[in-house]
Amino acid sequence: MITDDDLRDLFSQRADDVRTTHEIPSALLGRVRRRQRVVGFAAAAAAGVLIVGVLASATLLSRSEVMQRERDTATIDLLPPTPDRLAGIWARQEGPNLQPTQLLIRFSRNGDVAYDDLGLLDSTPAILGNYSVAGDTITFRAGPESVACEDGDTWAFRASLTQDGQLNVEVTEDGTGNCRVGLGTEWVFARVSPRSQAGARIPADRPTDRGIFPLTPHMTGIWFREDGQLLSLGADMSYRADDGGKLDTNPDDEGEYKVEGRTLTFTSGAESITCPDGAVRVWKNLRLSARTLRGVVVEDECADSVGDEQTWILLSGGGYPGVND
Repeated sequence: MITDDDLRDLFSQRADDVRTTHEIPSALLGRVRRRQRVVGFAAAAAAGVLIVGVLASATLLSRSEVMQRERDTATIDLLPPTPDRLAGIWARQEGPNLQPTQLLIRFSRNGDVAYDDLGLLDSTPAILGNYSVAGDTITFRAGPESVACEDGDTWAFRASLTQDGQLNVEVTEDGTGNCRVGLGTEWVFARVSPRSQAGARIPADRPTDRGIFPLTPHMTGIWFREDGQLLSLGADMSYRADDGGKLDTNPDDEGEYKVEGRTLTFTSGAESITCPDGAVRVWKNLRLSARTLRGVVVEDECADSVGDEQTWILLSGGGYPGVND
């Protein structure tokens, strides 16, 4: 059983990592505990993931990666950020193959923003706040419901976008405490919803004959299909699905799911926009390999997709070896 002392030790360790002297306010700890009850703190800690330091946990691009990115974008017309261009959900990438790194950001046109790296963007994100754009600079401010950053903390990115949906940023104003990243930190994001060409290039793992047996804890998190569809599978057996960048604000479909052997069944709820209440979809022959889930649609009362082979890539969350290593 994790005690309050254990929790404080974990926060203290993360604070030391980012060289902060800020103490976590008691109100903030309360929100952290509520969030941890949703995700299962012990499982997240065992996977090496902490909800605090969601920004500081990201690593700097290596010099070779920065140089390669500069070469790749040297002949591309870069666009300045605007709320319209930023609207949607973005996945941070790194490495030569630009693999997703757990961190997701959702920008809304009205200036709202959310960050998360535990697969909880649509339920209890680590950071909730707002952003503003001036020229090539995006300035963020954490709100009172944020878990990873103190209310009122601010930071800023210098940003540019490509026509195909890639967002390149450099930290020009740093946050404090657990939102401190380091001036000059450079990140690359791809828009995953709505669909973009950059997002569609996120690679799936190679298929296997059987893969890992898909237990429910392995499935929780936010999954991505190359057409811009996001699927959130919650630890409470609820799901949300959306392809318009509104997974956490106004999803197309939501309801309940269950995993039985290698079969995944979805039942739409009354709040679903695109599917009738009670509509059932069934995927069989589930194969789970590293970050990729595959299955075949055998029943679909919502859309005509029977017979389709589904391939989904885990962007954030998950709880089996190899995902959070």
